[in-house]
Order: sequence, then structure tokens, then C-alpha cells
Amino acid sequence: MARIGFQMIMLNRHSDMAGALKKAAAMGYQVAEPWGWKPPVPCLEQHRLAEAAGLQVCSGHYAPNSEWVKPCVEELADQLAAAHARAWVIPGGYCGNTVEAMREGAAKLRQFYLDVLAPRGLKVEYHNHDKDIQPMFDGRTQVDLLLEYIPELGFQPDTGNAYKGGQTDTLAFLKHYGKRITCLHVKDVRTDFGKTEGHHGNCALGDGLLDIASAVDYALSIGVQDVIVEQEGGDSDAQIEDMLARSYACLAPLL
Repeated sequence: MARIGFQMIMLNRHSDMAGALKKAAAMGYQVAEPWGWKPPVPCLEQHRLAEAAGLQVCSGHYAPNSEWVKPCVEELADQLAAAHARAWVIPGGYCGNTVEAMREGAAKLRQFYLDVLAPRGLKVEYHNHDKDIQPMFDGRTQVDLLLEYIPELGFQPDTGNAYKGGQTDTLAFLKHYGKRITCLHVKDVRTDFGKTEGHHGNCALGDGLLDIASAVDYALSIGVQDVIVEQEGGDSDAQIEDMLARSYACLAPLL
């Protein structure tokens, strides 16, 4: 049976990450995905807190060359391997706007996989933002090219980012990538998503526009094991916890 998890960026505004993680585990969440973009808690510490709360680290969402991740790449990879995590996930926006830049970026990413991840038994996945799933190269996208150039690369689609990028038919978007999908990030969006902070919907799953049920059903049909909630927002601890709880309540009946 697939596992329900959440990306820990949901707790970036929470005053007590350790306490919030324990509450998430009590709600029923099984896995968590630490992240590495301006984290209020260091990446390595996020792993420890998640596991202390009874959550398994299923993957890590890290840009290897960012200032928060680069100094501890080897340690993070070791932690992921020790946790029997599925993969190291590369955030969207990794490459450039020309085919040459895409080839160069893909070669570097594949070498990172071969040098750091593969020896530890870790997979590598790519997580889309909004721009990298827009047609740029004779109708093909940055994600299309990365998946072509890196045969080992899995895809972790973000439904909300895809919608923002113009992929408003979520199911068709997922079917385009089929078996290359190795994890699903479920994010819902509201009608006013373009006016909200970060241009995200900032709403719990089921409160927005997207057909979450069909997306999850398709992911399960191709063997996806981890369904990860990512909803950024919430101005208070209570709002963040409520978003976690309502998102879990939306997902649990679907698995």
C-alpha cells in the first residue's frame, strides 16, 4: 500500500518543527521529505527530527550546489541511505533555456548520481516547477529533455506547479510521463493562485481546483509508492497543522 507523506517545507513557518512533526505522525502521516531551500532548521537536523517523531525519511529535496546543501552533500546522502530512503530529489529550475545548456546540466546531474547516489543505493528524481514543464524546444519541455538525457532519472511531478505552468489537465500531464513517474507530489490550487504568496494556492488538498483523486488513482496504477503533500502557506501554527490534517483527510480514503 502506498504511503502518505509531506514535504517538510510545510513547516517552514511553524514555531516548533519537532512538535509539529509528532502531530503529523499522530494524524497518520508515515513519511516525510526534508528540504534544503532556506530551511529554518538545518537539513541534517531535519532528518533527525523526522525520525524522532516516528516518520521515515522517504527522500530528500535538495539542490546539491545550494549554499545550504553543498557543505553537507555527502552527509545528507549518507543519512538518506541509512534511512533506506527512496531518492534524492532535485528541485525544478535546474538547467537552462537552450538545448546545449540542458545537455550540459543533464551530464552534470547524471555524474552526481553516478558519483554520490548510486554507490549508496539511492535513486535520483526531478521535481518540476512551473516553467520547466512549458514547451520550449519544438514542443518539448525541460523535463522532457532531462528524462531523455538521463535514463536513470525518475520524475516527481508536482500537480500544483504543473497547473500554474499551464498544464491544467492534470491527468493528461501525468499520463504524458507514465512510468517515468516514481513519486507524486500533490498540491492543490485555488482560483486566485496567481495572487497568493509564491503564486501557490495555499489551500489544503480538496479545497482547490484540481482533481486530486484522479491524479492519485493514476499514480497508484503505475506503481507509485509515496504520495507527498506539499502545500506552502499558513500564517500560524494552528493554520499549518490544520492544512496538514485536512490534506491527510483528503488523501487517506484514496489509497
